[in-house]
Amino acid sequence: MPPYNVIQRIGFGGRLVLLAILEAVFYGVRAWDAGQHAWLLFCDPRILLFFVVEARGGPADPPTAASWAAVGLLAGLGIGVVRGWRWLGVYIVVEGLYAVLFLAFVALVLASHLSSPFHDFSIRVLLIPVLVFLFVSALPLWFAVRLWFPLGIRRSLP
Repeated sequence: MPPYNVIQRIGFGGRLVLLAILEAVFYGVRAWDAGQHAWLLFCDPRILLFFVVEARGGPADPPTAASWAAVGLLAGLGIGVVRGWRWLGVYIVVEGLYAVLFLAFVALVLASHLSSPFHDFSIRVLLIPVLVFLFVSALPLWFAVRLWFPLGIRRSLP
């Protein structure tokens, strides 16, 4: 990798750690809030993990242990990205997998709304998690992919 990308990689890893800290603060507020503001659930950066835990019959009080584990994983990947290129690839795989699953979740909600508009999760409410996903997951993933591919390969991509 070119040397100028090393500085960008270190900066990106630092931003991932900062993002993990912000997620931890959000989860701390959610835990302290104790359900008084239920609408904060839709601002959860890892809302899909909450629904997976709830569907499996686990404790549905947000933030779940899976949410806290995701914060630890993000912080660990951020530190790993600062230390080496290999961890940037791991981040792309992990965040890419979450992105695909989240988009499948959105598609299922949209499909269920088309079949029966009378269910608990409306399309209007879905807008907030999608916007949070774009800023917390999709945008960093896009930057990571751009950083992973050298400039010459990036120019040949459509």
